[in-house]
Amino acid sequence: MPVDWSSINPNKGVRLTRPREIYASLNGRKWPRLRPEQSEVLEEWFDNRRTDSDVVIKQNTGGGKTLVGLLIAQSSLNEGVGPVVYLEGYSQLIL
Repeated sequence: MPVDWSSINPNKGVRLTRPREIYASLNGRKWPRLRPEQSEVLEEWFDNRRTDSDVVIKQNTGGGKTLVGLLIAQSSLNEGVGPVVYLEGYSQLIL
């Protein structure tokens, strides 16, 4: 089920920048909340790494790297940092 990025923060004037808040604002999300390991990565990135120009996310297979990466990209765009490039090596993961 693809994430509908156009539904982020509907009817609100403030652009969310914390990735966890962006996820929580999505309508029709597949899971009610992020996994603890996803939240941990996102908080570490937001608090300590978000000014880095290159970030590598390493998690176990099925750990939710694609979603984490997309939330980081959206957070950066919402903060006015861009452009954002998200590289995906497998066409099966393209939303």
